[in-house]
Amino acid sequence: MNKFYKILTISLMLTVLMVSSVFARQLVVGTDTSFMPFEFKKGDTYVGFDIELWDMIAKDNGWDYKLQPMDFNGLIPGLQTGNLDVAIAGMTIKSEREKVVDFAYPYYDAGLKMLVRADNEDIKTVEDLKGKKVGSKLATTSADFLRKHGIKGDNLKLFPNTDGMYMELISGGVDAVLF
Repeated sequence: MNKFYKILTISLMLTVLMVSSVFARQLVVGTDTSFMPFEFKKGDTYVGFDIELWDMIAKDNGWDYKLQPMDFNGLIPGLQTGNLDVAIAGMTIKSEREKVVDFAYPYYDAGLKMLVRADNEDIKTVEDLKGKKVGSKLATTSADFLRKHGIKGDNLKLFPNTDGMYMELISGGVDAVLF
C-alpha cells in the first residue's frame, strides 16, 4: 500500500473513531418540563409528546441520553454554551433563533391558547385583553403575539415557566394567561 493510501486509511479510521466516540457518550437533552401535554413530570418520571418523540428517536439511533429540565428561556443558551447537546420543546422557529441554533423540521403546530379564571366573564377574545394584566412565558410566541396586539409594559407579566404563570392567574395577579 503506498503512502497516500496509508494516510487516507488512517485519517478515515480516526474520523470514524472520533464520530463514534461522540455518540458513545450520554447526550444531554434540555427540555422545559412545565409545558403540558408536551413535557411534564408525572410522579418521578418525565412524560409527554416531546419526551416520547425524543425517546423513540434516541432508541432508533441507539443513543443514551439524560433529560435536563430547565426553564424555556435557558434552552438556546444551553445549546450555545455546549451544556446541552439537544433541546426538545414547543419552540417556534424564528429567524433570530435560526442564526444561533439548528432546528429539525417542524413536527407540530400548537397555536395559542388563552386561559382565564372560571369566574371571569369579561375576557372572551384577544381584544378583551386591552387594559388587562396578562401573563405569558418569557421568549415565547405568545409573548410576541401579546406585544404585537398592544399588551406590554405593566400589563404584560412574563414568567420563566408555566407553573408561575398559572399560580399568578389563580391568585388574581393577572386576568388571563396566553400560552
